[in-house]
Amino acid sequence: MIENSQARAAYKVSITMNLPESLDSTNQARSSVKKPLVIESVISLGADSRRVDIETTLVNTVKDHRLRAVFPSYLDVDTSSGEAQFDVVDHPVFIKQPPLELWKEDQPKQFAQKSFSSVSDGERGLTIANNGLPEYEVTPDNERAIAITLLRSVAYLSTGYKNTRQSPAGPIIATPESQMLGRKMVFKYSIIPHAGKWNESHAQREAHAFVQGMKAMPVLYTSKSADLPTELSFINVESGNAMLSSIKCCEDGKGYSIRLWNGSESAVKANVSLFKSPAKICKSNIREDCLEEIKPGKELTLDVPAKKIETIKLA
Repeated sequence: MIENSQARAAYKVSITMNLPESLDSTNQARSSVKKPLVIESVISLGADSRRVDIETTLVNTVKDHRLRAVFPSYLDVDTSSGEAQFDVVDHPVFIKQPPLELWKEDQPKQFAQKSFSSVSDGERGLTIANNGLPEYEVTPDNERAIAITLLRSVAYLSTGYKNTRQSPAGPIIATPESQMLGRKMVFKYSIIPHAGKWNESHAQREAHAFVQGMKAMPVLYTSKSADLPTELSFINVESGNAMLSSIKCCEDGKGYSIRLWNGSESAVKANVSLFKSPAKICKSNIREDCLEEIKPGKELTLDVPAKKIETIKLA
């Protein structure tokens, strides 16, 4: 235990894995020579947190390998959900392999993700959030584990191994830096157990909170500081599945643009509270062209359709 406070508890877990140092000279098997890889993880739980955060640190010592963090769910599922750009996409767990005479390479079982991947049998669910780890897989065995790729160390941009591929997928260019040897690397991910599916449990919002984290800023204290409220937001969005994508100055320099998106299969209402009422509010497209004016006010209710992006412009 490295922390036990009113705010959180944290443990450091250290393991050493003896791994093959590389592929062997045939490129068909792993080397019989082993090297140690030391992995340290800090596992923490906040006092009122819905998730368990993990920060894993290592210095890579071996070549030609993939390292993953694996979380068994033991849920009877045949699909998983992965967050994409402005969407959440379902992917199959069971991938059919074509006949060997047609396609020798294993069918890919990994899928892209942004802030989270998730599985659920409708009653129980497991979501794994991540900070910058874009690949995941759900294993087709009884564990139905969510496997998050931490690193892949490779020697070439592409190559043709006889036991996996009939021909190279691209130019055979050596990329020794892609072995990532001797680099200290830090990986951040989080376990979010929940009832129901990701879109029924605010798991996506929890994943976004994990990715964004908390940022502290020094503030100069003056006699007027005492008049500031204890809590204040420039903008606050209350909605189950409408995610705040951006707050930015408009390209024409006049006002601000606020963008929400809904990756679920159902329309949602988003209650938006502003710091103060702007003179003008309008719905706009992604180019920030005003499409429809909205009555100005500090409180707005927006209907965000399923699988859609909603942008409003404040002036």
